[in-house]
Amino acid sequence: MTSKKFTLRYGRGTLSFELPADRLLYELVGSNRPAVHNLAQDYLFALDHPIDSAPLSERVKPGERVAIVVSDITRAWQRNDYQTFLKMLLTPSRTPSTIESWV
Repeated sequence: MTSKKFTLRYGRGTLSFELPADRLLYELVGSNRPAVHNLAQDYLFALDHPIDSAPLSERVKPGERVAIVVSDITRAWQRNDYQTFLKMLLTPSRTPSTIESWV
């Protein structure tokens, strides 16, 4: 029986394991992406150019309420500054000084 070896980045090192090839249904391989250099700009670009939808700024009308779901704080990549970018997106002038603080 042949096996397929996998090596994953884990913490500051790697974790390797093997699976029987005949038990492997599909292998999903990600692609390397360039590092983000301007987080605010990238957040706003992503929210202004969503996949398969109109931009949030076009979908939300004054007075409407919006729920935006993000991964919880236990995830290693999680940052709190996304809140500032979302507030900027939902504020017509898009400046932090015009935004009410969120609870």
